[in-house]
Amino acid sequence: MDKIINITELAPGRLSSGGDRGNTLCLIKRIRDRGIEAVYKVVEAEEDADFSSSDIIILGGGSEKARGELLPLLKASGMGEKLRVAVMAGTVIFAVGAGFELLGESIISPEGEKTSALSVLPFDTKEEKNRMTGNGVVFSEELGESIVGFFNHAGRSILHGGVAPLGLITEGSELMPEDKREGLRFKNAFCTYLRGPVLPKNPALADLIIKTAGERKYGAFTLEPLKDDEENNAHNALLRW
Repeated sequence: MDKIINITELAPGRLSSGGDRGNTLCLIKRIRDRGIEAVYKVVEAEEDADFSSSDIIILGGGSEKARGELLPLLKASGMGEKLRVAVMAGTVIFAVGAGFELLGESIISPEGEKTSALSVLPFDTKEEKNRMTGNGVVFSEELGESIVGFFNHAGRSILHGGVAPLGLITEGSELMPEDKREGLRFKNAFCTYLRGPVLPKNPALADLIIKTAGERKYGAFTLEPLKDDEENNAHNALLRW
C-alpha cells in the first residue's frame, strides 16, 4: 500500500511571518524524500473546514495584529470546535507563535484584559510588556536532545494542570526567569514560540511530527534515515552561539 500524509495549513497568508512557511516546506520535503506522498492543502479562516482527512495541521506565526484580525473570523467559521475534534481524534497539530496563541483558552493583555481564544488546547497566553527576542535553546526530554530557534514574542504560556511543555529553556532570554517551560505538548499537538523557521534546523523534531502522524494513520510506520549534514550543521551552530 502506498502511503500518503495529508498536510493542511491554516491561513498561511496571514500566519507566515518569521520564515514559518519553511516549516511546511520542510515537512513536505522530508516526507517526499522517503518516497511517501505528501498532499498539501490550505484552509482559510472563513472556510467551513473539514479536517477529517488531515494527518498534520499547521498554524504558523504572525503579528499580534494578524492574530487579532484572524480570531473573530475563526470563531465565526466554527474553527475552534473543528480543531478541538481533530485534536481529540489524535490529529497531529504543529503550531508556532501567534498560531499557537490562537489555540489557547484566552489571551490576557499586559493590562489584564482577557480575550477568549479558540479553546482548542488547555493553556492561556499572558502578554508581557517586553518582548522576548534572541536565539533560544530548548531541551526536549521526549527527543533526548535540544531544539534550537529564534524567539520574538511577548506572550507567555500558562499551561493548565499537568499539561507538559514542549521542553525546558536552557539558553536564551526568558520573559519569566523562574519558569523555563517552553511551548506545549498535548496529545499529538506540538506547539512552540521558536521561529526561524524551527523545523529545518531541528530534523529530529520534524521527523517526530511525521512519525506521529504516520503511526496514527498506519500503525507500523518507519522513517528511513536521511542525510542531514546541513540540517545538523545549522542546529549545532546555534548550540555553539
